[in-house]
Amino acid sequence: MERVGPYAVLEQLGRGGMGAVFRAQDTRTGEEVALKLLAVEEERVRLSLRVDRGNALLMLGRAREAIADYDVVLAQPTGGAWPHQAAYGRGVAREALGDLDGARADYRRALDGWPDNPQRPQIEARLARLAVGAR
Repeated sequence: MERVGPYAVLEQLGRGGMGAVFRAQDTRTGEEVALKLLAVEEERVRLSLRVDRGNALLMLGRAREAIADYDVVLAQPTGGAWPHQAAYGRGVAREALGDLDGARADYRRALDGWPDNPQRPQIEARLARLAVGAR
């Protein structure tokens, strides 16, 4: 079952040119609601779910599967935070698998073009640790 904020999506009720309508349940109250996602929001939610799934797989030690989810996000021509978050996650997965050059490239990609990246300190620390290990 997918979630959008506090709502658990139960089923799609319809789709149109502007987006889609879903039957959902508010997890805070248990109330069933109709949830409308505009096409742009729907894409953002889909990418968010992919990043979240990749993160969950990574925490379970399933780095190769996580990379596949991050790759889907990175292949999308979208702006915002998702490519940077996916690049960081893929870097962590690659580092876990021993692909240190790939990890470095992903960490740099996570930083490029997003100077206010809230994960900047962690990413820079990982890059520094990899630089020390490369010597």
